Amino acid sequence: MSGRTSQAAAEREALARYGDIIDLPHPASRKHPRMARETRAAQFAPFAAVAGHTEAIAAAAEEVTMRYVMPSIPRRHWSAGNVL
Repeated sequence: MSGRTSQAAAEREALARYGDIIDLPHPASRKHPRMARETRAAQFAPFAAVAGHTEAIAAAAEEVTMRYVMPSIPRRHWSAGNVL
């Protein structure tokens, strides 16, 4: 069976199984308002629960800067106001 044929078969099966509800409107609760997009996104942030993740990224960035970027910049330009 080709990819196109199997996709058509899957679509027919889905329509047969869910055809009675496929065009119904999405239900909305009268009791619970919709969650704001920002709040919802924060709820699923993948690294928010990993303690120290932000600090580890900052440390890695510092190491890369000191190892690869700083050697290419003349030492007289290393003051905090001039570097990155």
